[in-house]
Parts: sequence; C-alpha cells; structure tokens
Amino acid sequence: DKISNEFFKNLPVNWQLYLLSLFNKIIDTEKIPTDWCKSVITMIYKKGDKTIPDNYRPISLLNSILKIFTQIILDRLMSWDEEVGGLPESQCGFRKRRSCLDNLFILNSIVQIKLEYRQSDLFAIFVDYKKAFDNVNHNLLWHKLNRFGVSGKLIRILKYMYENAYIRVKTGDSFTEEIKVTKGVLQGEVLSGYLFSLFISDIEDIFRASGAPGIPLVPNKDILFSLYADDKVIFADSSSDAVTKLKLLANYATENGLKINCNKTKIIHFHKGRSKALKKFYCLGEEIEVVPSYTYLGVKFSSSGLFHLASKFAETKATSAVGAVLDSCRKSKTQSMDCRMRLNDAISVSTLHYGAEVWGLRYLGTIEKAHLHFYKRLFNLNKNTPYWLIRTEFNIDHSSYKILKLTLNWVYKMLSMNDNRIPKICYLKLKELHQNHPSPKYNWFTQLSDLLNKINYKHILLDTDPTKLNNEIPQILAKYKEYSKVSDVKSLYEANYSSIYTNIYEHNVTNGPAQSYINLNIPFNIIKIFTQLKLSGKHQIKITYKNSVYLINPHEICSVCNFNALEDLHHLIVICPIYSPIT
Repeated sequence: DKISNEFFKNLPVNWQLYLLSLFNKIIDTEKIPTDWCKSVITMIYKKGDKTIPDNYRPISLLNSILKIFTQIILDRLMSWDEEVGGLPESQCGFRKRRSCLDNLFILNSIVQIKLEYRQSDLFAIFVDYKKAFDNVNHNLLWHKLNRFGVSGKLIRILKYMYENAYIRVKTGDSFTEEIKVTKGVLQGEVLSGYLFSLFISDIEDIFRASGAPGIPLVPNKDILFSLYADDKVIFADSSSDAVTKLKLLANYATENGLKINCNKTKIIHFHKGRSKALKKFYCLGEEIEVVPSYTYLGVKFSSSGLFHLASKFAETKATSAVGAVLDSCRKSKTQSMDCRMRLNDAISVSTLHYGAEVWGLRYLGTIEKAHLHFYKRLFNLNKNTPYWLIRTEFNIDHSSYKILKLTLNWVYKMLSMNDNRIPKICYLKLKELHQNHPSPKYNWFTQLSDLLNKINYKHILLDTDPTKLNNEIPQILAKYKEYSKVSDVKSLYEANYSSIYTNIYEHNVTNGPAQSYINLNIPFNIIKIFTQLKLSGKHQIKITYKNSVYLINPHEICSVCNFNALEDLHHLIVICPIYSPIT
C-alpha cells in the first residue's frame, strides 16, 4: 500500500479512532478487506547456483495496516495463552518474557545434570524442518486452533484472511501474476510465527501418549523437548531412546504435512571421556549424522558439555566484527573516541556477549581477550601489551564485570518466574546439586558462586527472594568493579612492565586522569604513536605509522646521538636531542 509505519505511528487522535472503528468492524463482520491480504515477494540471492530457487531468500512485503491488525490478533492470542496455557511450557518462541536465553540455559543445565551428577550420557536431537512456515496445512491449523480452545471468531477471521491471500513475485521491474496461497503461514508479519508454534504445540502430548519418556529434573517433572518456534531439541537418555523418538518424529511430520530436513538435522551425544561407537540413526529412511558440536540458537554446544568451542566461536565473530567497526570509523572519519567505543560496544561487544550468561563464566579470559582486541587494533599496540594496562589507560571495565551484570540479571529473571517455568526449575536443581557437590567444571551455579566469592558475596545466591537480589545487584556490581580496578593496579606494580607508566599513573592519581589526549583535535596517527609510546614495555618499543613498523631495543645504546645512553623511552622522549623535534 506504500504507506509507511511512521505514518500510522503519527496519526492524530481522531484518525486513530477511525482506525479503531475499522478494526472493530472487521472483528464484528469477520471479514478483512481483500486487498490487505495481498503481498509481494522479493527474492534475495544467498549463494550457489543462481538458477536454483532454493538459493534465494524470499522477503515478503505486506500492507502495514494488516500488520497492525495481526498484532492486535496476536495480543489477544497471547492473553488467551497466558490464561489457559495454550502453548507447552517447553515452547519459548514468540512468547512474552521469554527468549533464546531460556532454551540455552535449559540445554546447558540438562547436560550438566546428566554428565556430572547422574554419570550418564545424553542424546540431543536438533531438528531442522524444511521450509517449516511454508508447509503448514490450513485446514489442519484451523482444526487444531479449535481443539485448543481458540475463539471461533478469531479462527473465522484468520480463515477469511488466508482464503483471500495472494502473492506476486517481483522479477526485476515487473511482477508475476497473482498466486493463491494454499498452504503455509504468511511471512513478514508478527502473527505467523505464533501460529506455527500453535500448529506444532501438540507434539509433546503425542510423544507422551506414545510412552516417550523425558529427562527427569525433579520429582513429577521431566523435560522431553526444548522448543523455540521451529527450532526443536528432543532429549533422549540412550541411543535406543533416540531411535524411538526419531520414529515418533517421522510419524508426526508425515501426519502434519511437515518435512524434516535430514541433512541439517543433527544429533549430539553428550558424554565424558572418549566417544563410544554408536549405531547409525535414521529418520524417514535417511541417515541422521552424529556431530561433535552444533550451533544452537547462536551458541556452539560440544559433546563434552563444555564451552571451549563456544568461546572461540564467539571470539572469532567478535574479532571479525571489530574489522567492520574500524572500517566504519575510517569511512565516517570520526574523531571522537567515545563514538568509536560506542560503535564497538554496539557491534562487536554485543556479538561477543550473546548468551555469555550461560557459556561465559568459565571463559572470562577469552572474552576479555576478544573485547580488548579492538583497542589493540585501533592503536596498533604490541600483541603482548598487558590487558590490565589497556584497561587502566582507557578506564575500561573488565569484561567479567559486564558478564556478572548480565548473569545476575538473568538470575533475578529466573527467580521471578512462576514455579512451573523450566529455567527456574533447572536453576534451583543446579543450586541443590552445588550444595551437595560443587563442580566448577560442570555446574553453572558453582561457576557463578566462585565468581561472587572473589568479593565475598556468594551468600546472596542462597536466598531465592528476587526482590532482595535485585536490591543487592547495584552494590554487588560496585564492589566487583572496585575489586577489578584494585587487581589491575596491583598488576601495574607487581608486573614491573614499565616504570615510566607507573610514574605516569601515580601522577594521574594525584592530578586527575590524562586520557583526554585521545580526544584532542589532532591527526589520529599522532594520537596512536603517543599511545604506543606510553604503553611500551621495558623490553621493546614498537611504533607503527602508516603500515610501517619501527622497533627500538631499550637495552641498546642510542645510535642517533653521542650521549652513549640506552635508547629507552625516557631517553627517546626527554633526553635525546635528535628525537626532540619529533617528541
């Protein structure tokens, strides 16, 4: 309709009332204007052979007013779900106050409980549907919605919308003829993902009716699935259990018109020690590969149950993002250090910290290395420049402070959940197991407790009152920040890296910080050279200027003057008459 969302956002009150009246009329008559149901598909090339349609990503463009209306329908369905529990507890996709973090924490918790405390293996089947949203049978969807107890009026409105849904494919500057939508949910609007979640929400009941067991968590509570929209993990106790559940999955997919992508569906056999020989697994006659690792919701899980690969995966992504940040800074010609740091936080650091509440507590060193990579590249610093020196110079918080903040907020969120929420059940179970047998390697609760113990605050985890924790978080973070700063200052004096920098630091403590030089209105290459000199160690001075590298050995006699003095940083900056025009 070529009407932007901003137009609707800025409607005057009287026009908002007109829109409200129109939506009410649609709900009363159960009929939507048919032109609203038409959409345009633009095909975006991904990679591979350009003549193969599967190598294109379809982007659906819908009328903005339809998106507003389907948002209203979605809000009503979500309110219904909260009242009656239409979706299973294991489904976290497209639901309020739920996120990928729920699923990541659940999977990690079950792996740790099984491997460490029950001394048994775990099989996780990561199911991939082939074009899941495009294969939903409409009649079956209406039947399921009715069976779940969704309002008949809402079902009839949705049915009318889909009966009048047509698409046109944009090809260059022209369009194909209209094509009727006969299956699948519309894409490009908020309701579709929720409808798909409802469509597959009966899978757990069907599995349990067939006798499929879950993984016991606490008495009278087990877990069979972890669902995030069409991302599905099926848990199995043994290889024979996995075989049975693959057969049930195949039957369910066939009966519901869904297609399993067997090439992308994988199994991880979580275990300790050496891998055991396993029989091959099959689904719908195709082999399902057992893999040593799998990226689930953006985090790499390994068969060991540890997150070494996940930390390296996050480090690689963040390091790559740093290149994009620096490239953007060069193109925009920004002179503001604050702008550079904010851009890095928004692009690289946010990538690095994704899911770190779950995987990062044992890999804070790797996270810090990736975090400070930005500063080393920005200023062309020596690779062996200590991290504590960079943090001290630029007044940067240690990454562990940020991870602790994210993790404490996650604990607060879990404690605020209803008692039937799986993340809360997992958290309390890990806490119980920690109290009997702490495990820094295989218990997330122990890892958090050990981090808080550095500031004598691990007792806060003993209380399950979310309000009390929330009130304490600012004080905990302030104390941890102070602890980190003190640790860096201690390293400054104990490492004996640079006596000159120690003197500069003591001067700054007395007279105020000297980091303002990085925002001076002078060529940034000059600022970089000054930073390189200031952060040089006593064993080597490295200067990088316009892709040229100059190395100075502070233990050798200066070769450019006749003072017969060592060419150290003090001589270079203060004494040598040859260098004085430069410094």
